Amino acid sequence: MTPHQAADLSDRAPMVFTVTDLKQFFYCPRIIYFTYVQPVPRRVTAAMERGMDEHLRVERLEPRRTVRRYGLDRAEKLLRVRLYSPVVGLSGQLDMLLVAGDAYYPVEFKHTRQSPAAGHRRQLAAYALLVEEEYEVHVERGFFCIYPENALVPVEIGEADKSAVLAAVGAMRQIALAQEWPEAARERGKCACCEWRNFCNDIF
Repeated sequence: MTPHQAADLSDRAPMVFTVTDLKQFFYCPRIIYFTYVQPVPRRVTAAMERGMDEHLRVERLEPRRTVRRYGLDRAEKLLRVRLYSPVVGLSGQLDMLLVAGDAYYPVEFKHTRQSPAAGHRRQLAAYALLVEEEYEVHVERGFFCIYPENALVPVEIGEADKSAVLAAVGAMRQIALAQEWPEAARERGKCACCEWRNFCNDIF
């Protein structure tokens, strides 16, 4: 994979995180600690279940929709694309990949009433890196399909975004391998709805 290089923090086989891990890292680095160093039980909330149900509904509808909404005349739609790269250090299942000739566009379905957060945008950049590695192409653009409003948000994916992803993977690997207790998210408002908040005894 060029021109990107993943950080090598161990002479062991590299850890491969999920793209969801990456999104959680950008929300708060401590989630990686609670996932890989000191695992704690997670609970599925009613809101999470509603989001999953809505996600499946959108996925069923997408094959019937035209690609013109993406600004394309024609494109192949690949749903639930599994991607894995020890070079990038990530794996994940992309909701949809649009293939229009030599152009590849990752698409993520998001259940939210807000604009995609920075972590979500990095998540899309991560999928761009994985698509580049898998298909030997260059990805510069992707999309968020926001529901229930069925809004489409195009996202330009630059080299800075991809470099930020690789730097984050290196930081995640450092937390997991060195068992480091990271700083919490700077925005304390995030803690109010965090499912791990009861385990951060130095904050609450």
